[in-house]
Amino acid sequence: MTSQDVTLRHAEWGSWKERIGTIPILFSAPHNAEQVRDGLPKAAEPGSLDLAIELARIFDASAIGTIPPLHSDPNWDANHPYVARAKELIPRGFALDLHMMRDRGFSACIGTGTHPELVEGIWQKLERELEMMGLETSVGWPFGAGPQTVTSNLQSAGVKALQLELTPACYDTSSDSYKKVRDALEKFTRWIILQ
Repeated sequence: MTSQDVTLRHAEWGSWKERIGTIPILFSAPHNAEQVRDGLPKAAEPGSLDLAIELARIFDASAIGTIPPLHSDPNWDANHPYVARAKELIPRGFALDLHMMRDRGFSACIGTGTHPELVEGIWQKLERELEMMGLETSVGWPFGAGPQTVTSNLQSAGVKALQLELTPACYDTSSDSYKKVRDALEKFTRWIILQ
């Protein structure tokens, strides 16, 4: 990702890439880099930022995601500077916060956050698009997007936000799962734009 439309940024808490788009949609990847949670390292979620930027470019949306080094966990601190920057990139509109989960027998999990009323009807559409691609999807389990998450903190600012956990295969660009996820998210985002 060396394209001129993506900016590399550094701060005391870590580094990130961002893309500023023209429509009120943000794709976020706060765990793309290995992070530190409660003093302990937590594995990176590789491919999440690549997918976020790819989707943002298709729609001229915004994107943000961590890169090494990262000295904290943006998804574990409501006052994290990453959350503040995400709010600046999307003061209104819709945000999709991308994460990776281990395989639990289904490909995706949608977290509706602490303000699910903001995303009523939206999460159902995302679930339908994923399921129509043959990707079994759970809602709220095991990841609901609790109060400390990027998703819930964006919701608290009035942004319609969802957390989407995907298995590693869904980020493997050579896999069928990746193509299905990408197609589902393209269709879903086109629907969001028309709302």
